[in-house]
Amino acid sequence: KYAQAIGTLDKAFDYAARECNPVLMMKIQVFLGNCYSELQQYEQMEQCYQRAESILRYTNYSRNEEYQSSIHYNRGSTFLQDGMVQKALDCLSSCTVREGHFYHRMAICMEKTGQREKGLQLIEEGLAQLNTKDDNQPRYRRLKLVQFRLEHPDYLQQPDYEQLLFRCKDSLKNAPQGWLRFELPWVLELLAYKRRYKEIATLLQQFSSIDIKLP
Repeated sequence: KYAQAIGTLDKAFDYAARECNPVLMMKIQVFLGNCYSELQQYEQMEQCYQRAESILRYTNYSRNEEYQSSIHYNRGSTFLQDGMVQKALDCLSSCTVREGHFYHRMAICMEKTGQREKGLQLIEEGLAQLNTKDDNQPRYRRLKLVQFRLEHPDYLQQPDYEQLLFRCKDSLKNAPQGWLRFELPWVLELLAYKRRYKEIATLLQQFSSIDIKLP
């Protein structure tokens, strides 16, 4: 579906160019970059983001800062899901508009670099911005899951961790590939710790098209 979306977006970009609509051209390049990220075609992803940034520099669009932060976030999230934590941290730190899943991603960077207190602070900021304690809200569950790991260095041994983790896993059924590459490694880590190899084999077969790296 991403390849089909790319074809449609390319046509839309040509139309926006003919109409001399730089804001639409910029947005389309961001969307194209996101599609290439999902396909793990990173060179093309970066080309699209650079084109979007070039257009941003020559427009006075009122949401320029928001879109520039979105590009930093998308780059950082892509690096993080592929295990390049320092590159992810550099990109995410450049975000001046911090919303959505930013706090989740940034807290995981802190977790992976051993900065536990900073990670917990980011989780609190993310929960405050979310302004809900609805456990059915996927973003809330993901923040609480990272919070649990930060608060329990021995999280794999904690009986409550599996329940928290698998509640997040259940929301991945129709998730984009990027989310799957990002979330599934935690599930595989727990299953490996508990020696539930049959379940690992089932997941790897189910998602055989996705390059999964353990956390």
